[in-house]
This record gives sequence, structure tokens and C-alpha cells, in this order.
Amino acid sequence: MTEKEPLVPEPPHGWGDDTLADFIDTARRNVLASFVRLQPSYRRLSDVDKGFRLIGENLLNPPDWFICLFLLRTHSSYLGGAHLALAGQLPECYMLLRGSLESAVYAFYFHHNPRSHERWLRRHDSPQTKKIVRDEFQIAALLRLLIKHDEKLGTIASTLYERTIDFGGHPNERAVTQMLKLTKKERRIDVNYLTGHTSGMDLALKSVAQVGVCGLKIFRYAFPERYDLLGLTDRLRQLEADL
Repeated sequence: MTEKEPLVPEPPHGWGDDTLADFIDTARRNVLASFVRLQPSYRRLSDVDKGFRLIGENLLNPPDWFICLFLLRTHSSYLGGAHLALAGQLPECYMLLRGSLESAVYAFYFHHNPRSHERWLRRHDSPQTKKIVRDEFQIAALLRLLIKHDEKLGTIASTLYERTIDFGGHPNERAVTQMLKLTKKERRIDVNYLTGHTSGMDLALKSVAQVGVCGLKIFRYAFPERYDLLGLTDRLRQLEADL
């Protein structure tokens, strides 16, 4: 019987001799600390991840392969957001959450406008096609379409999207000040790249879970039968119960 390899191997020779490696190591220690101290939040993020994997791994012969690409991008951005929130890199977490929501909302638009696939794919063919795509795929208009079809879900998506903008998707006041550290005695202002457990981290972790559940609910419009067959529709009700 061979000894099981450790999940975290010994670092290679030379690792840790620079500030980038030090930052990455500190971020990883923060993730592990969050796992230990914030188990309910971590479990919730893990459960949402399982929901994405359940539908993502059961899309054989999907009705629209194009939308599947956006499901995977939504999930990938969700994972990045979860990682950064657990590490305490909060403004950057919201950047990824914004991308996760946008991928899901784009997919909803594609589902209702199949002819838009080709226009989107031809974005870089010419300045004219680029302008067409820019005009057609404005996130505010896509969110309005979602609200038109599902007022409750669309309103949630819009609210979450605005939150991602406020806390990091754009360089807004909240995005900057949430990581500030003021030292009056020394008249010094520091910007923390990483933070420990704070109310801001709690909000970020909750936001990650909410964005993930919102994205999964949006994709149910494209794959309703599979969601029901896999039990994901019922699981989503459980996931959103305490959000």
C-alpha cells in the first residue's frame, strides 16, 4: 500500500524568496483559517459548488451547447470569487462575482434569442459588428429582460449586480474604503490587500453564495427538465432558504 500524497506538496526549491510567493502563502493561510473558523459559510459555498458540478457534469447532448459554455464560465468565476472571499481579498472577489452574474445573464439572453449567437461570435469581425454587439449586449437591458420573464429573480440579480459594482466591480468608494487602515497617531493610511475575519468578509462570503444560487436559478430556464431530474430544483430551494 502506497502512502497517500499530501494535498499540499512541499514547495519547490526557491519558493518563498520573493514578495509574490509570500502574498500567495498568506492568502492560502487565510483560506485555511476561514475554513476552520467560518465552517457554516464554507459549507454553504461548497454546497453551491456541488450544484454547479451536478448540472455541469450531466449535460450530455444538451439542447443548446452554446449556453453550456456560459454555465462553465459562471461556475469558474464563482469559484474564483469564493477563493478570494475566503482569502480576504474582498474587492477583487466582487470583480469575479460581477463576471459570474454577467455570464449567467448573457446565457439567459442567448436562450431567448438564439439568433444572437452568431452576432456575438462575430464581435471582432469589424468595427461595425463590434458596435452592434456593444449596443445589443448592454447588461442593463439584459437584466430588464430577465425581470420581464421573472420579476423576483431578475430583481435579485439586479440587486446583486449593483452590489458587485459598489464593492469592487468598479473603483467606487466602498471598494476602496473597505480595505483602508487609518493610523491617526502616525498620520498614515494603509490599504490592506488581504483581511482577516470582518463584517466585510461576512458580506462577501454571503454575496458569493447568493450570486452562485442566482446563477444556478437563471440557468434553470435553459435546462428545466434536467434540473428536475437531477433533483437540483429542490436543492436550490434548500440553498436559498437562509440567504
